[in-house]
Formats: sequence, structure tokens, C-alpha cells
Amino acid sequence: MGEIDSVASLERLPLQFGFATRPYGGAAVSGDHHTVCPFPGGILIVVVDGLGHGEEAAVAARLAIATAEASPGQSLNQLFTQCNGALSATRGAVMSAMTIDIRAQTMVWAAIGNVDAALFRVDAEGRRKRHSIVMIGGVIGSRMLNIRPTTLAIVPGDTIVFATDGIRDDFGDMVAGQTAPQLLANEILARCGKTTDDALVVVARWIGDTHS
Repeated sequence: MGEIDSVASLERLPLQFGFATRPYGGAAVSGDHHTVCPFPGGILIVVVDGLGHGEEAAVAARLAIATAEASPGQSLNQLFTQCNGALSATRGAVMSAMTIDIRAQTMVWAAIGNVDAALFRVDAEGRRKRHSIVMIGGVIGSRMLNIRPTTLAIVPGDTIVFATDGIRDDFGDMVAGQTAPQLLANEILARCGKTTDDALVVVARWIGDTHS
């Protein structure tokens, strides 16, 4: 389901989703890739940035996505370890990943390298709170360090944004209200996307498990 091949399956999830991407310099391929992959009881979201840009970066990113999709229900520690081994013959990549436990309404996320991610929540008084992913330095396929997974409870309306380093780090300023995820992704790319690298933004909004 890399790059969202099955929209119908996503429509059955308690999650709204959107993404926007642009390759560097109008190239035919991008080194920034993602997947939203359902598995029994949960959802895996992975965003990968192959080092550099062009075809070699795309090869590394695609391989990381394929590795993640092969076993989407595994722990994040297992996922990062498997991707690190799979990418050993490539130029490497940086990656953020998140799993959602649908029934428990919790999420676990972790990052190696600078694929940023943040959860935005508006409380009952209308105040916006931000929780940021912990990014550990390293490269998948080369010098990966131990990840530091963080667990958060999620509530309906929470918005999670992933952004590769082709997106300026002030992307969070654009998250307000309940703008549809696809519209928000488009807007972030248009306003915060850099012209010096591949760029990808992924937006997910938790709407809650209607079957619990």
C-alpha cells in the first residue's frame, strides 16, 4: 500500500488521511516515500526519506517501505531493526514510524534521523497542544542507534503531521481547526515546501474506533 494504493481500505479505518509530495527540481522520482498500512487491530504509518535525492534515494526509500509493509504488526524496535538490515546495501535513509492500537486508542512512534512528526490536539478550552516525536540521530542501513519509542493516548480530532526535511520546520503553524487532512497536506507543501530537496508531508486525523 505504499503511496496509498488502496483508498477503499483506508476509508474503512477510524482515520482520515492525506499526503502531498514533490520531487526535487522536477525530477521523475522522489526519495521521500510513505505507507499507511492496516493490520489486525492497528494501523502502521511510515515516512521514509532516502539520503540525497534521485533514483538511489528512491531505491532506499522503496525498500524500507516494502520491508515495513511485509510485517506491519511488528513492534517498532523490530521494524527499525529489519529496515536497518534491508538497507545495508543502499545509500541509507532516515525514517519515522507510528503504530496505532485501534481498540486501546493509543499510538507509539519513533524516529531515526530528521523525518519530523507532531501530534496536535485542541482541548475543551480551545487551546492547542503539540507533542513532538523524539528524533534520534542516525541512518537506517548504516549507523542506526537505539530508538526511543513514545506512547501517547489519542482522542478523536487529534491531527498527526509527518514532514521530511524538504518541509520547513514551521509547518506546525499551519495546523489549526479541523481542516481536512488532504487540504492541510496540500497547504503545508505549498507554503512550507523547500525547492532544494524532495518534500513530503503526511497528515492523519484520528476519528475514533466506531466499533469499540
